[in-house]
Amino acid sequence: MSATKQALALRTIADGILEIVSMERNGLPAGVLYAILMGQGCTRQQFDSIIGAMTGAGLIQRKGDLLLGVKA
Repeated sequence: MSATKQALALRTIADGILEIVSMERNGLPAGVLYAILMGQGCTRQQFDSIIGAMTGAGLIQRKGDLLLGVKA
């Protein structure tokens, strides 16, 4: 897969994560999201990297096991 296709795939995944996390007012358990992504072939290491990058960029927050949307 080319770097452009990989970047597009990652952007699509991140957009989906932002959408589902923002729909949960009280937060989404990280394990639930991991189970969803695992069903699509995502490894634990990939999941941790994606969530780590998104929290580091300030796109989502992580409080314990809960993932929370960030208000713009």
